[in-house]
Amino acid sequence: MWAVRLFKTRDAAAQACRNSRVLILDQPVKPSRLIRPGDLLDLLPPSHDKLVRVKKVLNRRVGAPKVPEFLNDETPPERRAAAAARQEALRLDRGPVRVEGSGRPTKKDRRQLDHLMEEASNKEQGLREFVRRGLRKGRDDS
Repeated sequence: MWAVRLFKTRDAAAQACRNSRVLILDQPVKPSRLIRPGDLLDLLPPSHDKLVRVKKVLNRRVGAPKVPEFLNDETPPERRAAAAARQEALRLDRGPVRVEGSGRPTKKDRRQLDHLMEEASNKEQGLREFVRRGLRKGRDDS
């Protein structure tokens, strides 16, 4: 499953098997199970929701363009629609990743803070110069 890029890592594929999220003939699969051509893999939510048929078995990971040579996606359209709706609901429910002002600032926060501090420093220097010139003027006039 990792070799044909169904999962990002081998560990993620093995974890899905251990959690009974991968079925062959409606039976949970162990990570060590050998896959044969013609097997129908049923990948269950939450990580995936697909039905794929194995065309050929491979020994090494392949590039994404070669994946269709090794498996055929047989996921029914209604199952795809349900998975897409689930993904969209998750995306909308996530909310902000980091509450502003909590924890270490991000790079963007740091840049904004540096810019603000630079502006304040420039204004402070300008105010000092204004006061200094004003005081000199007052001394010269008397």
